[in-house]
Amino acid sequence: MRIPLLESDLFRLSTVLEKHQLSPEQINITKTVTFALPAFALADTQPNSIVLILAPLVAPPTETAKELYLNDNGVVIGVLKALRSLPLSDQQIPELHPDVYLVKVRQGQIVFVSSQGEELVPPSLKAVVRTLKRDVVSPEASLTLENIGFSWHHIQVDTEPAPQRSLKDTERCNLRGAMASTVTILAAKGLVKPQDINVAGTMPGSLLANKSPQVNFLAAPITKFSFTTGENPPDGALLGAGAMLALLPDPTSGEGRAGPCVVRAIRKDDKGILARLEWLDASHTDLPAELVETRGDLPGDREGPVIILDDFCFQVCNPFTQECYTVCVPEIQIF
Repeated sequence: MRIPLLESDLFRLSTVLEKHQLSPEQINITKTVTFALPAFALADTQPNSIVLILAPLVAPPTETAKELYLNDNGVVIGVLKALRSLPLSDQQIPELHPDVYLVKVRQGQIVFVSSQGEELVPPSLKAVVRTLKRDVVSPEASLTLENIGFSWHHIQVDTEPAPQRSLKDTERCNLRGAMASTVTILAAKGLVKPQDINVAGTMPGSLLANKSPQVNFLAAPITKFSFTTGENPPDGALLGAGAMLALLPDPTSGEGRAGPCVVRAIRKDDKGILARLEWLDASHTDLPAELVETRGDLPGDREGPVIILDDFCFQVCNPFTQECYTVCVPEIQIF
């Protein structure tokens, strides 16, 4: 299951929520997304593996994107819990200190409201508003190495902090080193070429196991797409590499699998899709997956492959149409 926000977190925000005509019940504490590090990657000075947690609202905050630019009071879009200092690119407000923040957009400007009610308004931090084709009825939160995001209806707002900028150099090196070793092992078995995987894009995925946070996998996307037209992705397309740090139950045999693997998209006869995890022993695990638009269209954006954390997701973008979809494996939550 996901790592939830605690009721005590929202209690700290209760006065701020009331000021914005919200209650703790209107924050979806069970639909969170967490950026955390495995124990082996932590720097000695960082005892807490969790870096940040995002939680969306229960109900969509607006019907259209216009209110993000016209509302003088600001539109609350979610909650951010920072468990360490989170750097920002703004010169006036260079970081967010550990705290629980209400995140809102006021006339296109990102505003962070601390648990003490202080409004932090980094002048250079404007909301990146994307348009989604699908209707996100129940608001969602997501994150990449470069930003955090909140989505509802056909609207998606991306902003800083960039999770990877919150890491110490040693932590970043430890993560990439672990994935580099994984790719080397996979390459030795002929499952992938080292240049096919973007090790710098390694993302850790964490869920709640045995009542405590646990990083269950590392995932890295492909370096570039091997296709440019047609359906995204084609049958057998390589999506990335993974290192399963906890047992992944095989839906057919029930046996747990862990270790290095590559991830491919497999087309089914009924036009459905599977995520195929290919292991070192030449066996594979097929998991139900789906094509989900998780990154909205943004004119001029030519973002390449990237891991988006919600479930176990590999984003696939067609650079010609700018359509971005994600192959997600919800069952990975069964760790």
